[in-house]
Amino acid sequence: VYFAFVILALTIVGSSSLEVKEKATGHMYTQIPEDDKKLELVGVGVRVKKIGPIKVNVYSAALYLEKSSALLNSLKAFKGISTEKLQSSEDLSNALGGSTHTKSIVLKMARDVGSNTMVEALAESVKPRIVGDSSSLSHFQSLLSKGLAGIGAKKNTEFRFRSVSLSNQLSVAINGVEQGVVNSGALCRAFFNVYLDQDSVSPPLRASVCHTISKWLL
Repeated sequence: VYFAFVILALTIVGSSSLEVKEKATGHMYTQIPEDDKKLELVGVGVRVKKIGPIKVNVYSAALYLEKSSALLNSLKAFKGISTEKLQSSEDLSNALGGSTHTKSIVLKMARDVGSNTMVEALAESVKPRIVGDSSSLSHFQSLLSKGLAGIGAKKNTEFRFRSVSLSNQLSVAINGVEQGVVNSGALCRAFFNVYLDQDSVSPPLRASVCHTISKWLL
């Protein structure tokens, strides 16, 4: 369903600019982030929420991965599989979201959302995916609440969530300001699977990621 959208979602704006546009929101993402040149942009997409009869764009999302030999080796099992089949593979989300490879997700708000609403929405998405570690989820919420206190998740607010290889830590930054770290492998896996598993809150992002992974493995 979302494969045709991938070509529209990923628009490279000039080879020299090294930026990609998420088409639904118009948000731009650098292909290689300035603060971590080991990472590469793997996919972009939009989080859509239905409010009554209307669907609204809440935020755009981008996944960055370190394209290491270790990561590529872990993905060898998917070589030759089409993008469409990758999208239906739960094994791929386990290989990416559940892995210990360095990765990052960046969110950019497309509309104003209240602090509590945004914190609760992210927590509610993580909650069913985390097993036996409720304290880490509470810590995650507290970091988000601290960073959004007094400002809310206004349009163009940027969140960055990063997990470093083998660390089992998820760092949280809002508008470039580090809020803290959650020390929990379970929380790391659950958070990334919010966007990468078959029930992804952003199917266009998952489709975009599958498209890129398929190209990597050619």
